[in-house]
Amino acid sequence: MIASTPNESPRATWPPFAGPLARIPRNRQEVVEVFGDPRLKDRRGKPTPQPDPAWVERNIVEIHGAKMFPGVPPKWFFQCHRLAEPYLREAFRRAQIACPEYQIERAGGFVFRHIRHDPKRALSMHAYGIAVDVDPARNQAVEFPAGKGPAAWSETWRGIWPKGLPPAFVDAFLSVGFTWGGDWNGDGRSEDHRFIDPQHWELTNPLLPVVG
Repeated sequence: MIASTPNESPRATWPPFAGPLARIPRNRQEVVEVFGDPRLKDRRGKPTPQPDPAWVERNIVEIHGAKMFPGVPPKWFFQCHRLAEPYLREAFRRAQIACPEYQIERAGGFVFRHIRHDPKRALSMHAYGIAVDVDPARNQAVEFPAGKGPAAWSETWRGIWPKGLPPAFVDAFLSVGFTWGGDWNGDGRSEDHRFIDPQHWELTNPLLPVVG
């Protein structure tokens, strides 16, 4: 049974989604193999801190107006990787079915930047066009001391994010293959993470088995 209220368990069962990818990437190496490298290369082939305009033109699509994802206000525009678009569309569709009472205010995708805007870190999955932030103002990232993260939707969690994403919304996105910033390793526990970012989703799946 699909959870239909914000307080229900996120353990609903959704059917598999057959998107255009043969396999959702597990890690950063596979992300580059599947979606390409968005960095502009210099004459020697070395990556630069700038986005590659040719890669952007080939891969990034813009969605707005009547074509906007289900539940996302049509007044905004949304950019993402063309191969991620079907997964995002299905995830938003399922989220709307599961919890129509949750009204999305804002959602954004492709931005060429590094993780946490720190140039010393790796590129964010937003730079590949395969990540989305949903309602950052209501689901902002918080860093906790080691072992002090709250359990998802516990009293402490709801005190920090009182208007945050409900369990059914999260379950809908997980069912399509996204990794959630509230549970980065997908083990069903948020308590073991220091950096919890409930707004964030990315089209990676760390739980996929290693083949070969």
